[in-house]
Amino acid sequence: MHKVSLALAVAGTSMSLLAQNCNVSPPAGSLRTYSPWQASFYYGNLTDNSLGYFFDINLQSPVEITSMNVTTYDQGAGNPVVPDQQGNVAEVRIFLIPGTRVGAEGSPATWGIDAAGNGTADGLPEALGELTVVAYGGDSPIVNFKDALGNAAPFNLPAGQYGMCMQVISTNYANTPNVIMNPGALHCIGVSPNPGTVWADQFISISNDGIQQNGWFNHTGGVETLNGTPNGTQDSINLEINYLPAASSAVYVPFGNGCYDRPQAFYELIPENAAPTDLDNTGWTCIPNGSPQENYIVVPGAAYQTVGSGTNLLNGTFTSSSSASWDDACLTQPLGFSFPFPGGATTDITINSNGKIYLGLETDASFGTCGSNYGGTATFQNGTPTGPIAQWCAFNVDLDGDLTLNGGVGAIYFEQFPNPTNPTSARITWEGVPNWPAVVGEVCDIQLTLYDSGQVDLAFGTLYTSGVGSGNTGLIGFSKGDGSPLAPQVDWSSLNGYTTGDGAYSPVLGMASRPVAGSSADVVIDNLSPGTGAGFISIALGFTPSPGFPLGIYGLPNCFAHINPGAVVTSVFVFTNPQNELRWTWNVPTGFNGTQVFLQSGTITPGFNAAGILATNGMCAKIGT
Repeated sequence: MHKVSLALAVAGTSMSLLAQNCNVSPPAGSLRTYSPWQASFYYGNLTDNSLGYFFDINLQSPVEITSMNVTTYDQGAGNPVVPDQQGNVAEVRIFLIPGTRVGAEGSPATWGIDAAGNGTADGLPEALGELTVVAYGGDSPIVNFKDALGNAAPFNLPAGQYGMCMQVISTNYANTPNVIMNPGALHCIGVSPNPGTVWADQFISISNDGIQQNGWFNHTGGVETLNGTPNGTQDSINLEINYLPAASSAVYVPFGNGCYDRPQAFYELIPENAAPTDLDNTGWTCIPNGSPQENYIVVPGAAYQTVGSGTNLLNGTFTSSSSASWDDACLTQPLGFSFPFPGGATTDITINSNGKIYLGLETDASFGTCGSNYGGTATFQNGTPTGPIAQWCAFNVDLDGDLTLNGGVGAIYFEQFPNPTNPTSARITWEGVPNWPAVVGEVCDIQLTLYDSGQVDLAFGTLYTSGVGSGNTGLIGFSKGDGSPLAPQVDWSSLNGYTTGDGAYSPVLGMASRPVAGSSADVVIDNLSPGTGAGFISIALGFTPSPGFPLGIYGLPNCFAHINPGAVVTSVFVFTNPQNELRWTWNVPTGFNGTQVFLQSGTITPGFNAAGILATNGMCAKIGT
């Protein structure tokens, strides 16, 4: 360990201090599988009257689960239409087994469940809850927990690894007494294919998730199969678990911001059922900026140009489709020139029938690639199942391009200018394409033009985000599709000279595990910018400035110190490892439970400021159990 004057200088200077206190009971936590909820399909019962959520949950500390949220799809929409059950209440039966749920989905006896669907005494926590049906897009909460006998009781779980099953029983009562709308089995929204994600925070993790359309209860007709598996599971669940950790638990709490955060990806989500939208009959020009191109300057631009002639791509063959038609289809298309964009260049694009393009060749046929976004940003931010791919969402909304089902309405055109032989620009137009399911008169006019200079023009006629309750949210914007952070949403209609981010991002200070007394807990700096080779971690006992001391006088403009230099005990130099992170192992002492330690880091990163240093967020770590 070495105390260094450089680290102290970056840590801050004397000023009025306010406490950033973590020496209290750990704050309430929330772990969510998808935010916002993701949607590929909705899932319902085949012959049974219950719906199953299966997953593994790993608890690093005892917790009380205070509530959960799931998605339901029971608002009188869909194809075929599901009954409208908004406001109805369903019982949720929660079962646990030690270890994993994998392989136990078709065996109720494994979970201590009899033929009537009742839990038997197995020595493990079990709970009942109540789910209130909310239309898709919102959270359907599960609250009012009871024990297995129906007595009100907190849902407490000790530390450990469990397989969990949540069976949602058919609705038979409502929040309003004696008012039950269309009682019956419920549906949920899920993600296909299941990406096999593990979601985790410092207290809990969720893994091995799946949806079971055939529940265990009121089972009829023998053993049913799903994807060839008896009573099997498929795809990925939308789930949020809200919880309170034990009061004595060790915890780390990040606070403040590092420098610099300027994501290249920028976007706006246009709410469902917005008519008219604030982008109707507007045009926008995105001017390339930087050499090589780093970002865009967005200004009002040219108006939408009706095509009205030419070859309608919807009459031809698509490259791939998740529906075997032009409803949710993709078509690869050569541009005839090289189009540069932040992070790359391409001579080919892939046109998505739902108002977006991929900057490159994409042949994946999944709904996540060729479908719409339904309020989610996963594909937009992370790319498709085949890998990262940049994309421009002109107005990505669920459009119905299947001419055989939508009455022959709508067209998609691809044009090259000044001519197809030697083009310098290309224009894609979604003209008069109806929203899904084809709503009479509700069609979208969307136009995207790419230039060999890197300029992008967007122009709109009339736009709709309707969909008869199907949550048909519009998405407009650019992303490299490589998992890079997204900038905060913009209000696109107000952009006039707006400069998008150049891709800079701040290093992030965190911990690989909680600071449990007597353990070895790694302090980690990741999200490193290219050129970073080393850094330091300043460790303090005391309070922190709030909202942070500006470090411009030290050559770090728009960077801030978050810990008090007078309280710094030491600073540790660390170096990058093969995982491109900075890591220091903290041997957490015993006998100091409840003690709070403050940390902030800096990375030696040239090119961003005169000091050649980037600062991280601050962090408060409380030693505990």
